[in-house]
Amino acid sequence: MPENPAVIISGDYSRFKIATDPELMKIRFQDSLGRIGMDKPLFDQFWVTRVIPRDNNQFAIQYESLWRKKRTLFFGLLLGSEEAIPDYVRSDNREVIYYDDLKLAAPIYPFDPKLKQLQSLCGPKAVGILEAIRPLLGFDKFDMKIVDIETLGYRVEKRAVLRYNLEFTPRHRPRSEKFPLIAKIMSGRNLSKFESSTRRLLNNGFDKLTDGYHTVPDIYYIDNNINVVFMENVPGKSLHFLHDSAIFRRACIAAANILRKLHSINAEGLKSYTIADELGGLQSKVDLAAGMFPELAADYAATFDRLNRASSSINDKENTVTVHRDFYDKQVIYSENRVTLLDFDNLACGDAAIDCGNFLAHLTLRVLQSPENTKNLNLGKAEFCQAYPIAESELKKRVYWWQAATLLRLSVLYLLRPRWRTVAPTLLRDALELLK
Repeated sequence: MPENPAVIISGDYSRFKIATDPELMKIRFQDSLGRIGMDKPLFDQFWVTRVIPRDNNQFAIQYESLWRKKRTLFFGLLLGSEEAIPDYVRSDNREVIYYDDLKLAAPIYPFDPKLKQLQSLCGPKAVGILEAIRPLLGFDKFDMKIVDIETLGYRVEKRAVLRYNLEFTPRHRPRSEKFPLIAKIMSGRNLSKFESSTRRLLNNGFDKLTDGYHTVPDIYYIDNNINVVFMENVPGKSLHFLHDSAIFRRACIAAANILRKLHSINAEGLKSYTIADELGGLQSKVDLAAGMFPELAADYAATFDRLNRASSSINDKENTVTVHRDFYDKQVIYSENRVTLLDFDNLACGDAAIDCGNFLAHLTLRVLQSPENTKNLNLGKAEFCQAYPIAESELKKRVYWWQAATLLRLSVLYLLRPRWRTVAPTLLRDALELLK
């Protein structure tokens, strides 16, 4: 296996190559924004930060820029070659940029063709929406001001997470109080899943009153008319931002303990997630990588084949638990007094090794992304394994399998990102090492 992946993308993906080239797209977006009447930006920096494969050979490409000391993000949708051009791509719609030669549609944030409520929640109408829930926050006798609105996360046509930095001032008194508030915007179907998952966790001791230490965020209000959840801005820091900190090891122990608590919940009524489901999803990703980077096709096929053969000795049907299914360092907020679990929308019934393997694989990735933190990250992995614990031989074997499966998936996803393309072969090698 080569140290670095081939940089030559198959000719069938020439549009992809241009659309993910930060220098080329920086110039294109600067010119396009100027042409539609906005101040022509001269981006200080411009990145392609995420590339997400979707159905119908479509890719969602996340671009981030730094302009006038302000960091902004937006998405482009690289349409499939046979995909029809969306109705919102019209010459009179100044809220979208379209490059016909690339079949790339880039809605100008906060315009989103499917999350139509996003514009209202990011604009002047947000005041009226927040006024309606002000009494629920305990500020019914205060005047409210939105200081600013931050976008914490966004997936075009899928979801967005905003933070409102609010200021409340008691009437007839000058003293004001700052109050951050999180809004999570999603589709109606995903909102139903979120409500169901939240109820399950709150009914099993994840509220602040029952435990107080292992929790989920407080939910203030759910607006089913515009599919938005208003929730607590949780105190503490994501484990993702503690990699270089002296408390990272303690945070990994806390992550193991909150995961154990999640796994103790009865999984009755949840949809199952199995090895067969994982292999089905991985097959399509491996096929994508092989088609885009032909020189790596044999390496991906060999790793997938080894993973598939190893699955025959794994029993994931017994001792199933409630699993998170996307448990990694960004999903845990840590402080000395409280640990909080995030993004639990996809709870499922499955093997506890799913979550353990996913968490450990992401820390392996972090070592490649920030080698200066290698010692701390490896110590954190060891503390997590001891605290869960993952010493029992049968569980350890299953965790290794799921860790290898996650590394294979991450290898494909990071192969699509120009900045991190060089880590893909190492992730493949690490996956194979776990399967020996």
